[in-house]
Amino acid sequence: MIPVPYHLGRKGIGMGLGPLRYLDAGAEAVLRRRGVEVQIRPTGRNGYRHSLAAIGAVNRALASQVRAAVGSGEFPLVLGGNCNTCLGTLGGLSPARVGIVWFDAHGDFNTPATSRRGFIDGMPLAIATGHCHRALRKRIGCRDPIPEGWVVHVGSRALDREEGERLRRSQVLLVPANELRRQGFRRALLPRLMALRSRVREVYLHLDIDVLDPHQAPGVDFPAPNGLGVSEVQRAIQMIGRHFRIAAAALTAFNPRRDDDDKTLQAGLLLMQRIVVEAGKSLP
Repeated sequence: MIPVPYHLGRKGIGMGLGPLRYLDAGAEAVLRRRGVEVQIRPTGRNGYRHSLAAIGAVNRALASQVRAAVGSGEFPLVLGGNCNTCLGTLGGLSPARVGIVWFDAHGDFNTPATSRRGFIDGMPLAIATGHCHRALRKRIGCRDPIPEGWVVHVGSRALDREEGERLRRSQVLLVPANELRRQGFRRALLPRLMALRSRVREVYLHLDIDVLDPHQAPGVDFPAPNGLGVSEVQRAIQMIGRHFRIAAAALTAFNPRRDDDDKTLQAGLLLMQRIVVEAGKSLP
């Protein structure tokens, strides 16, 4: 378990509080009760400032921890602040042939040319697939971009206009939330997973908690209505585990200061358990 308690490079604020809240709530004990041996590998330090350099430093430290975990035959479960932790996780897995299954209400596929605010945390998937901030990606240790066709994006429902157009023109395998509701998970998701399986056997599972409906997970900075349910995402993780080796996973974007009666916390703990159970089936 690798906590990354940073929000855009700054420690212990906003979404950076999420990993700490999971730990304070006993995430380690919850997993141990499921029969999982848990080690906590802290990452980063105090004193970063909000900048691309700080984001790079946090993710280089994360990449080192992921690399060490993989080298020890352990499963890296990242408790991330921002979604940009995907870069450190992928850097730690590099140069493995790994795809991505990305659960998120948002596309995270903006670039500096399409983003109205220049918010870098709207760009992590675009960075990972080689569309922008290439120098940052390489400094973190992601040797090569992930091909678009190696990505399945699940649960989107809040895309910026240009970002949505870029995603639809790309080779990313999209499974929007409205399609999941209309067709059901098996009919909507399974064909995309099978298309991905024809290309890769291992995946990085990225779960931004705002993919859930705000009624079940209100503790996020950018809530979007008509999201997925916890039980639906649990079933989807089971499907992924059935067809892929899960090389690493991350839970991101939980802001406990926006939570209501610990709903988001409890949802995250449930999903965390499902992830490690499915990942454990395919460990060496």
